[in-house]
Formats: sequence, C-alpha cells, structure tokens
Amino acid sequence: MVKSNHSLVGYVQLTDAVYTHKGHHDVKKVRNVRDRVFRQIWSQIDDSTMCIIVTPCEHEAHPHLRGVTRDEQMTFITIKGVGDGQKSRVTCLTSMATPGTTVSKQARRNVVSLLKMNWKNQEYHQNITPLHDIDMFVGYGLGKSFSLRCEYERTTGQKNLEERVDAVLKANESMQEFAELFPWFPHMMKAVLANKLTPVATVSLVSMHDVSTKEGKDIGALLGMSIACCQMSHAAVDDWIHKARALQDIDNDFFWFRPMMDAISFQLLMEASWGMRLRVFFGAGISLFDVASDLYMIYVFYQDGGFQLRNFKFWFQLSTVLLSISLQLLLVHVQRRKNHIREKMYVIFCVKPMVDAYRIVTGQDRGACEDGAVMSTLFEAILCKAIEIVIENIPGGIMQTFAFVNGDIAAGARTAALASIFMTCMSTGYITTTLSYDGDIDPVLRKGSPEFFVSARYAPVLSFRFFPLSPL
Repeated sequence: MVKSNHSLVGYVQLTDAVYTHKGHHDVKKVRNVRDRVFRQIWSQIDDSTMCIIVTPCEHEAHPHLRGVTRDEQMTFITIKGVGDGQKSRVTCLTSMATPGTTVSKQARRNVVSLLKMNWKNQEYHQNITPLHDIDMFVGYGLGKSFSLRCEYERTTGQKNLEERVDAVLKANESMQEFAELFPWFPHMMKAVLANKLTPVATVSLVSMHDVSTKEGKDIGALLGMSIACCQMSHAAVDDWIHKARALQDIDNDFFWFRPMMDAISFQLLMEASWGMRLRVFFGAGISLFDVASDLYMIYVFYQDGGFQLRNFKFWFQLSTVLLSISLQLLLVHVQRRKNHIREKMYVIFCVKPMVDAYRIVTGQDRGACEDGAVMSTLFEAILCKAIEIVIENIPGGIMQTFAFVNGDIAAGARTAALASIFMTCMSTGYITTTLSYDGDIDPVLRKGSPEFFVSARYAPVLSFRFFPLSPL
C-alpha cells in the first residue's frame, strides 16, 4: 500500500555540439536536436522503501517541434534502507528508445552517458564510505576503480600505474586509512596491476602487520602467475591468497578484499588472457590430434583384417571412438541448447574441444541459464573430457600398445602407431592434470574439503613447475 505520492512533469532538450576550426575561431554547429517530456513520481511504499518512476508523457506546454526528435525514456528506481537505517540499497532500471528509428549512434551515446552518470554516483558514494562500513559491493566497485584508467592516463594515452593507484588512494578516504594501516598495500597494488609473469615459487609466511615494501611487491607479483594458470578469475584470486599469510589475514579481517581483487583479476584476465588461451587451446589441440591418430589406427587395423569379426583390434578401436562420440552426443542433447543440431555436428566432426575452449576463453561460461543450457560450458567441457579419457583414451591406448609390443602392426605403420600412443598419453596426462589442478584451486572445493586438496604451501610449485611436466 502506498503511503504518499508526489509527482511533477519535466522537459529536457538535448543537442550535440560540433566544433570546426575556421581561420582563428572555432565555429559551433548544433545538430541532432532532441527533447524529452517525462512525468516523475515519488512513492513511499513503507517506512524503509521509496520508489521513483519516470515515464514519458505529453504536455500541452511542450508540443512536438519541427526538426526535433522526441526521445522516450522509462526509469524505475527503488531506495531501500538496510540494517539500522545508516545504509541504503539503490536499484535502477532504465529503458531508452527513439520512436521510428533503430539503435543508432545517438542511442548508444545516451546509454554510455547514462552508464557514466551511474558510475560517477557509485564512485562518489564508495569514496565517502568509511573503512568499517565497506561491504562486498563497495569492494567490487573499488576493484573497478583500480582497473580503470585514471585521468592522467586518459589524457596522455600512456599507462601509468603509479598515477592510477595514487589517484584512487587520494580520492577514497577508506583506502587512505587502509594504506596507513598497511603501508605495503599501495606497492602491492602497483605490482598487481603490472600483471608481470614472475615465477616466484616461495610462500610468504609474514603476517599482514610485518610485511615490508619489497615483500608487498613480491606478493602482488604472484597474482600474474595465478592468472596465467587459471581459467576463472575468482579461482586465480583464491590461489593467490593462499600463497601468502598476509593475504589470508586480510581476507579474514576485511571481507570486501576478495571481491575487490576478483574485479581486478577479471579485468586483467580480459586484457591479457594469453595464459588461459594457451592452456585451453593447447589442451583442445592435443585432443584433436589424439582423435586424428586414433582414426588413422582404425584404418591401419582395417587393412590388417578388414571387417571380419576375428579382426578384434579394428572393432575394439572403432567401438571406443563411436561410444565416446555417442555419449558426448547424449550429453549435448541433455544440455538442451537452442542450437542443439549445430552442437551435435561439433561432436561428430570432433571439433567440440575447440568450440568449448573458445567459449571459455571469451567469457561465455555464464551458468546454467546461458542459451537455455542446463549446465555451464566449463562443466560440460569437463564431462566431455572425462568421457574421452575413460571411454576412448585409456582403452584405445592399451589396445594400441598391446598391438605395438606384439608386432601386430605392419612395419610401415609402426612409426605412426608410436606417435598415436604418444598423443594418447599426452592427452590423458594433460587432461587429468588440468582437472586435478582446477579442483585444487577451486574456492568452493577447497573450502568444503581443505584436507583433501593441495595445501597452499605447494600451490606455487604446482602452478610454475607442474604444468610443463603434466603430459609425462
């Protein structure tokens, strides 16, 4: 039930100004004139909730003008008090349209302008939030502030991490207070944003109050290696936090620290995702070469005895490939994507590992609701890899090794058979290593079963030394 209502009618006229230089003067030209008439209503829903509704309307004092385009914008804002009333949560939904036109450059500029205004409002409130009142949402916003270029960088076009970190600390009172508590924090953030691949294989056991400036830089430099070895930004942050005791102390005492680093890690992963791309596409390439070698071995076994039933090696190798493809087709059918026929063609032509790798790298792993799917792209890729290992790689590899040792393969095909066995071992070793490593660094699994997964003491050694030896 609405307790009170207030409303007004507003009018706004907008123009784009273009300046051209003629002689010694700048000539201003006005183009793309448009206006907007709206009704704004304030409604108090209850003692802690208020909503603001902005809808387009018509008014006799502001008729349509010739040559002026009338925009339509609808906005719904709710303001709700949280906790003891000292905090408020604001939700804003906006739709914008220009009648009679499609999505134009001006519509895009309007959306960008609205997003900038919302970001300025968010940045203003997070800059004045005291340190003890920072929550996970403000922490995520702080991470975005550290990730975005500062005014100096936008003006000069040059990357300057010193200026960026100093600008955030200068504008944000809570970050100034945090930097006073931990003087090494600014140096750590500069090393984090540098995102250099530093192979540091040691774990810092110093508490958060005893970290020096150099140790702060070393701790920040560790994040680059975690990002290079992980597919997901939150897993990279969790792996990084477990490498230093000081980070674990801060994560326990300041629960907004992890969301802030998640935002920074995600931005760094999008800007420099070569490590994730190399890992994902390397694994997909190994799987494709393994399938190609298995198909060649099927042809070799066929030449030995044709389609005769006594040609056991041929039928066994063929059945492993067909069974693996059939189970993956069943999995794709259960996934219930909209374009399920296209997905099944990916499986039949053995290019699904490359497709899944592309989706994971480009950030299309958005959960079960993505494209009508019932599971995430990452989980689907893991199941496909598991089917490939259990049904095709291990049985096929054993059969090929048995035929090679017994000399059942023709002399001209023994080199290719040896290469097929090697690719099967490479594929199996790499897939099992990546699945095991992803489980070790997954925050949910590590939190649920900390005694089962690898401890933080060995995480840097795994990330730097274990992956090159994984196929062995």
